[in-house]
Amino acid sequence: MKGNEDIKINRSTLWLVLGIGIYWLVIVYLHGLEYAMGFGKAILIMAIIYLVIYLAQNNTKKKEEYSDNWDEIRRRILDRDSYSCSNCGVKNTTLHVHHVVPLSCGGKTIDSNLVTLCKDCHKSIHPHMR
Repeated sequence: MKGNEDIKINRSTLWLVLGIGIYWLVIVYLHGLEYAMGFGKAILIMAIIYLVIYLAQNNTKKKEEYSDNWDEIRRRILDRDSYSCSNCGVKNTTLHVHHVVPLSCGGKTIDSNLVTLCKDCHKSIHPHMR
């Protein structure tokens, strides 16, 4: 999404705007203030716009975390670990390079944060891979 580089949206902002919008609409509805309904709808529309910007920013961030030379880094780690799983020691199988501290938790793609794991050991760490 272009043009949103200067707008930084976080989850707290999203919940705040969404909460205000819902609160306003409930109050308006309960008190029969139909003339003020437009303001509540405007706040909810703003929350949707914030959500789109937030998702675009986080999606871009995730793509940027893997470096362009990932294949080179991966080969270097596999070579360092003698093409064997750092957990169970198996060789001659599908090997993955795993971030010890996940990127989503602030981990970096540096040698000291990367280990070689076989597919089974990697699955045991990441249940979503099953």
